[in-house]
Amino acid sequence: MVAGRVHNQRAVLRRLNRPRKNPRIAKVATDLGAALRKIPHTLDVAALMGIEGHAAALYWPALGLCLRPPWSFALRERQPPPDPVNLVLGWLSALLTREAEALVLRHGLHPGFGCLHGTRDDHQGCVYDLIEPFRAPLVEALTISLFNQRHLMPDDFDTSDPAHCRILPDGRRAVIRQWEAWLDKPVRSPRSGERRRWRGILEDDILAFARHVRAPESSPWQPFALDY
Repeated sequence: MVAGRVHNQRAVLRRLNRPRKNPRIAKVATDLGAALRKIPHTLDVAALMGIEGHAAALYWPALGLCLRPPWSFALRERQPPPDPVNLVLGWLSALLTREAEALVLRHGLHPGFGCLHGTRDDHQGCVYDLIEPFRAPLVEALTISLFNQRHLMPDDFDTSDPAHCRILPDGRRAVIRQWEAWLDKPVRSPRSGERRRWRGILEDDILAFARHVRAPESSPWQPFALDY
């Protein structure tokens, strides 16, 4: 799961940096590759989370470099979101979590039993585990697209409170419209080689994980890996 997260962070940065050719972004992609190579030799969950945290510290500022003016972003801040980019990242994360939770329940997994994110009451550990590989291509890449392609404009946000940004109705409609369109995009499935929409790719990953839980030795699981 950590490998899926870091691999897809690197893939998204490389895709976004193709037209930019920014050496700082390219350097972070290389450093994420070095972090990725450590993961197969790390079996302790705490150490894996440390690698994930190190990768995130590299990734977020590099992702911010992919934004076009007037937008900027350097640090991931969640509750409350202080700026439009953090707000959209958080909202899209919630939408992805909702999609994954429905599929987890549909396919007989308990959303609360997690491997990486732990198991406790009132916590969706399994869901958070399974969306890790999809955060970069679905949440973060779409966020950059929403701002760079001008689906969202400064007047779509209320920034009068410097500690808590709010999105206005036109902005909310734009996010939902583009989220649904993004999920409908065809993507090559690494499992079948066929073109599948993102919802199908997510469901395939969850089904494969369910098979792995039931029969670990005969059904090994690998997270979705984005091509670049």
